[in-house]
Amino acid sequence: MSTPRLGLASLLLAGTLMVVPSGPLPGAQVTVDQEDTPEARAIRADELLQEANSYGDQRSMWDYASSLYRKSASLREEGDLEAVHALRMAARLAYYGGFKSQAIQDLERAAEHALAGGDLVTAAHTFVDAAWVSKKLGSDRNVDRFARRGLALTESPLIATSDRLGILDRLEAGGTSVAWLGERGNSRE
Repeated sequence: MSTPRLGLASLLLAGTLMVVPSGPLPGAQVTVDQEDTPEARAIRADELLQEANSYGDQRSMWDYASSLYRKSASLREEGDLEAVHALRMAARLAYYGGFKSQAIQDLERAAEHALAGGDLVTAAHTFVDAAWVSKKLGSDRNVDRFARRGLALTESPLIATSDRLGILDRLEAGGTSVAWLGERGNSRE
């Protein structure tokens, strides 16, 4: 016993052919993935920042809070100065939590965000912070690299004299004096 084969014409005549629309039906609401919009990412970044801030007095939560700060920063646009704040906080918690290498990475990213956002003073201070943490870690190469980047920014005419002197004072206080940097030349230890 064979089953009869129905052709396209037979199906059309029988009314059993169903047409599926390729787009939304008229009157249907179309939603856009909210995570893909800069506004939605900024809102989520703010929420993460608030949550991370809530753990500031709970030492046992610093590692988690640090990761929230990093995530908040990653949701921000390049050069967003809120990302600088979040990454500096992540670095602070990482450093005091014993994760100095992570703190250096966070500080470098914060300084780069500050540069992209046009905040040369914060970038310079953040590079000096990274040099200081590198010194605590015993990484002379990174001390040189970050101190030189902070020092180079002091030469910008966009930095006020008082800010320039403050950055240079911090370099001196951190043991990465301008004279010491000059003596070391371009060495790559």
